[in-house]
Order: sequence, then C-alpha cells, then structure tokens
Amino acid sequence: MRFQWLVLPLLLIGWPMRLYALDLFPIRESYGLQGELQMLEDPSGNMDFQSVQSAAREGEFQVLEHTNPNFGFSSSVFWFRLVLTNNGPRTESFFLYINNPFLERVEFYARTNGQPVQHRLA
Repeated sequence: MRFQWLVLPLLLIGWPMRLYALDLFPIRESYGLQGELQMLEDPSGNMDFQSVQSAAREGEFQVLEHTNPNFGFSSSVFWFRLVLTNNGPRTESFFLYINNPFLERVEFYARTNGQPVQHRLA
C-alpha cells in the first residue's frame, strides 16, 4: 500500500468545499486528526502533485471521520490532505507520527505561507 501525504496550509481558502483546519495552538502533546484529515484514492497510482491539487480544487477529497481508518491491502495510492494553522505567538516545530509499519512509501508535500511546495520522501 502506498500513501502520499499532502499538506496545504491555508492554500484552499475560497475553494468550494468546507476548509478543515487543525489549529496547533495551544500546543499539546498530540493532536487528534478525526474530522480534520481528508483522503483521495488514486486506484491507478498515476496522479502527480498537480493533478492532486486539481482534485482538491474540485472537492474530490473526502473527510475521514474515523480515528483509525483501515483501507486494507491495496495497490491504490492514497493521498491525504491536512490543513494546519498556528495562531500562537511564535513559530513551532512539530513531528508527524504515522503508526503503520506496512506502508511501502510515504511522501510529504507542504506549503507554508505561500512559499513553494516542499517535498520530502520517507
């Protein structure tokens, strides 16, 4: 199973779907993602970042309401979208912990304050 993580903080303001945003202030030990995390399944595995951004604009992502979604074994690529905000007085560093040893590959895309997209492979 392959997963692609897509994080677009505040990029989607004004798009036709409800904007889900997880506020990281006040700072906590951990944050639940129930109702905040959105998912798009790519059964062909051929979508690139630009086509996923288009899918987001078209409202094709689905909000995951479960705390521990289970997609079973699949050859699909799953793209996840999470919008984060920090209304605190200073910049903070956070870790994204993915507790799933069966993931084949995780890629992380992030955009901060309109800057170019950062891409990381884990």
